[in-house]
Amino acid sequence: MFSNKHEFIEHKADFKGEYSPSEIALNAEFQVLEEMIAAGKISPMQRTIIMHDQAATGRTIAEILIIRGWL
Repeated sequence: MFSNKHEFIEHKADFKGEYSPSEIALNAEFQVLEEMIAAGKISPMQRTIIMHDQAATGRTIAEILIIRGWL
């Protein structure tokens, strides 16, 4: 997965400007995580773990936050 928004944007450049529904969802989820960091609800390291867990398991951000006891 992506550890920061810049990696997501660089990845996006490979798609010639067309966004798939899954890419739109990924960007929205990344923005939610960024807002949670800004609000002090999670740390940047927790974001990285969440993104890894999501890629490995297919679980939603909410599921991962609950399973890990972070929400």
